[in-house]
Amino acid sequence: MKTFEELKIKSTLKEKVLFCLEKNVDTRNSDIELSIMIWRLFYDAISELEDTWGHPYKCIKLEDFTRIPLESEIKRVRASIQNKEHRYLPTLKRVLKNRKIWEQKWYQESFNNFNEI
Repeated sequence: MKTFEELKIKSTLKEKVLFCLEKNVDTRNSDIELSIMIWRLFYDAISELEDTWGHPYKCIKLEDFTRIPLESEIKRVRASIQNKEHRYLPTLKRVLKNRKIWEQKWYQESFNNFNEI
């Protein structure tokens, strides 16, 4: 795998997703966490601003939306990695169940065991 510096300069979205899934377990369970991590690390797209009362908040500026990958694109890549390659699976059972990964994995293991008989 490439170093973080190499990934930041030139890499595919899949390489960025793999990096985040490997480094932060929470990103395996949440597409929002995954998207925020990618936008923050690789695109510097998270801005910290203050409202008129001085309260800090984080946001993505409208002009940044043209240069960052959409959450739906990130989700599609993550789903391919988890569902097809069975890598970096979610750590929470409810997420496994909601994404139907648990059923797919059980079916595949059952089918493989049946062939061995």
